[in-house]
Amino acid sequence: MDRIEHVWLQAEQVFGDKGKAAAWLSDAMKRYYEAQQAKLPDEDVERMRLKAEALFRAVNEFQQRMLGRRFDTLH
Repeated sequence: MDRIEHVWLQAEQVFGDKGKAAAWLSDAMKRYYEAQQAKLPDEDVERMRLKAEALFRAVNEFQQRMLGRRFDTLH
């Protein structure tokens, strides 16, 4: 098993299946862009942006850890 396969197996254990994290991120980005296009209040758009950014960072950090590219502590 190569390193990428190992990362996907770890993601499956953490997120429930391989595509769930990507789907969550995609949904968050979609909601953010829809909020912008619908001209929702700035506070709502910013809230959507912050949620999407936080999810992106969480998925990215998880992937980096699984690939052995992050060595900082989790606490």
